Order: sequence, then structure tokens, then C-alpha cells
Amino acid sequence: MKKISLIAILITLFVLSIVANVNSSTLRMCFLIVKINKVIEPYKVKDNYYTSCKLNVDIVKAFSAAENVNYDYKMGKLFVGKTRDIEFKGYVTYVDIASLIKKDKYLIVNYEDASWESENDFKSSSSWAIVREASEEHIKAPLLFVYEENELYGYKDENGKVIIPAKFNRVYDFYHKILTQVLDKDKWYLINMKGDIVCEIFKVVVDYSSGASYPDGFTEGFIRYVENGKIGFMDELGNKLIPAKYDFAYQFNKGSALVCNGGKVITKDGYFGMEGGKWGIIDNKGNLLTDMIYKKVNYFKDGVAEVTTDDGKMIKIDKNGKEIKQKDKSKTKKNKPNKKKDKSKTKTKNNKKKA
Repeated sequence: MKKISLIAILITLFVLSIVANVNSSTLRMCFLIVKINKVIEPYKVKDNYYTSCKLNVDIVKAFSAAENVNYDYKMGKLFVGKTRDIEFKGYVTYVDIASLIKKDKYLIVNYEDASWESENDFKSSSSWAIVREASEEHIKAPLLFVYEENELYGYKDENGKVIIPAKFNRVYDFYHKILTQVLDKDKWYLINMKGDIVCEIFKVVVDYSSGASYPDGFTEGFIRYVENGKIGFMDELGNKLIPAKYDFAYQFNKGSALVCNGGKVITKDGYFGMEGGKWGIIDNKGNLLTDMIYKKVNYFKDGVAEVTTDDGKMIKIDKNGKEIKQKDKSKTKKNKPNKKKDKSKTKTKNNKKKA
């Protein structure tokens, strides 16, 4: 009896030690939703790159991927309902983290592997990281995990109940999202947590002979959707923020995307892109930053983008679409007269005076 009691005590102490150490690496594949109670150390940016803050939070919800449901998720559930002080670290990205650090805000956070969150381009290493704000939909969303049946895939809840029958050829985990990508025959779609198709999404064809492809992912909060053969941009809640009116579009990069009408899609030597057509650049509101007149465009860097005109001339433009003309250095340098005296002449004059 004493042995059993001793074992029970040791197990209890082990569990309590895990709960006490909220920075445990056991949560590296588990995401949490937390509510901010107090800002202990304000959000800071060091060297325009590194970020940090310390918050007192209530841990509201835990979720993870199917393959980790028996480990990371169950460990994460130990923290739900707890209040903890957590230090968050990361790097500056397009996500305005500073605006989220307020009392009563809900955040999606995770340990160490936030660098895997490509849709937000958020990077972190061996520390807690803030992924983004948690919406009401995130908080209320059920927990779904992938299951396989007859080489098809669907989703079950944490109790093993089938929520979305196995009917898709390939699927992605919901993780902390309320929409995810699934392959039905030869097309990729976004579905919601009821299994309803929200829209067709852009696919990257790896091999036309076999039809092998992979779906678009969320980048800077946007995913490319397809409607009537045209491409637009949708957010992770399913809102079509930028109408589908382009024949081709690259993903967002630091707030802007490259778009094209005309031309044709090509796949060659692992390259997937567009050849020909008229190109332009849009911001994340869908506003054109340039006219759709260029042969080629590049992303903005420090407010400047290089574009190629129809005649093959490469020029630089600003975010108003205006050409930045380079100054002619040869004209700016004036030929100033040499004020140095000719010593040989002055010496000759002096010699004449002496004579």
C-alpha cells in the first residue's frame, strides 16, 4: 500500500513539475491560445530586428497536429486554465506584434517552432513566440485531427468522433487555423471545420506529366484563391479581400504582391511561373502601386522596385509608381578652376624684381 502511495506521489510531483515549467520543450509542436492579463515587460525591438516582451497570461486553449495528439496536445492540455508569466522572443516581421500587446487581447503562441509558420513568416528559436492575434473563431473552433480510411483522409475530434468523413486524396492539418487545404481529385480547395468547401485555391504544379502538385499556403495572412480561372487573395477567415481578376499572382512579400494579366504559365526545370503578359504590383489592400504595363516586375526593397519596360529597359520606381531617375554624376561635378598658384611663375617674377 505504501509503495502504491509513493508511486502516486511521485507521479503527481512529476506532473506538477511539468506544469510549473511552462517553458518545457514538451510543447514544441503544441499551439496555445492565451489571454493577456498584464504586460510585465513592454514590447521592445533591439537593433531593428530582435523582439521581446514578458506577459502574464491565462492559458485558454491548446491544440496540435494529428501525429502529436498523444503527446504534445495532451501535454499542452495540462496548462489550460493556468495563469503564467511568459517571456516571448522573436524577430521583426510584417506582423504588427506591438499593437497586440494589450490587456485582454487573445494571442496564438507556441514554443520554439513558430519558425514553421510560413503563412506569417514568423521566426523564433528555442523560446515562446507570438504567432498572431486569436480571433473569436479560433477560440470557439473545435479540435480536429486527421485520420485515414481506405487511402482517403478526413478529420475526427479529440474523442475519436468523425466530423469530416474520409473523402479527400490529401489533406493538411487544421492546427490553429479554421480553414485548411485539401486535395479532391486534381484540385486543391480550402475547407472549413464542417467539411464545406470554401473555395478553390491556387496550386503549384510540380510535374505536368504526372499532375503532381501542392497547394498554396498562407503568406502574410493571405492565400491565393481561384475563381472563374482568375486569381485573388483571401484571408485565413475566408474573406475575399482582393477580388479574383488576375491571370497570375505571386504571394505577398513585405506587404506587396506581383500580379499579371496575359501570358502563360510555365513549368521548367523545377521553375513554376508566368511568361509574357503585363505586370504590376499591388499592396495588401488590393491597390495598384504601379500600372499593369511592365514586362517584368520585382518586389519593393527599401521603397524601391526594379521593373522592366516593353523595350527591355530596366528602371527603378517608387511606391507611387513614379520612375526614380538616376542623377548624372558627370553633370553634377562642376569643373572648378585650379586656385593653386604656379610656383615657377611667381619665382620668375621675384627674380626679375631683384635684377
